[in-house]
Amino acid sequence: MNMKKVSSPGILNELVNKSVQFHNALLEKEDIISKILSETNNEKRQIISSNYKKLFKHQIKDDINEKLT
Repeated sequence: MNMKKVSSPGILNELVNKSVQFHNALLEKEDIISKILSETNNEKRQIISSNYKKLFKHQIKDDINEKLT
């Protein structure tokens, strides 16, 4: 997999914000999760996942699975 390095502070802030939004969405409504994911390409989803783990100390997919079960 060839991932581009993201170095712009604006993009990094946007992706951190999306990670926080995603976490909040897990606590609120599943349709918000779908909206965020559908508006984000795969590369950015990978970065969001990485930021999520750093911020919340666990995998985003674990929270998704827990919320959806």
